[in-house]
Order: sequence, then C-alpha cells, then structure tokens
Amino acid sequence: MPSIISDSSCLIIFDKIEGFEILHSVYKQIYTTPEVAKEFRNELPGWIIIETVKDKSIKDL
Repeated sequence: MPSIISDSSCLIIFDKIEGFEILHSVYKQIYTTPEVAKEFRNELPGWIIIETVKDKSIKDL
C-alpha cells in the first residue's frame, strides 16, 4: 500500500467528518511535517508519522 505526504487541509477535513479510518484504510502510513501537525492543532493518530523535511529542495514540489 502506498504512503503519502499530507498537508493540514486534508487532515482537517478528515477530522471534521470523522473519517480518519477511511484514510487509514487506503494509506497505512501518512507522513506530515511538524509545521503541519502544529497547524492541525489536534492530536494525530499514531499511524500518521511526523518528520522534519530533510531535503529542502523538494519541499516546494
């Protein structure tokens, strides 16, 4: 199953519709950044992995 990188808008929408389990059924792991996690403001499920961007050149892709 593929992994994805998420921004806050996706996380906020799935939280509002209580749809994190739908997201988790499609993607077993989701990566996001500490900045996005802070913007989300709620606790994220444990299967959402928070990592700092290491290669800043790909950040804007």
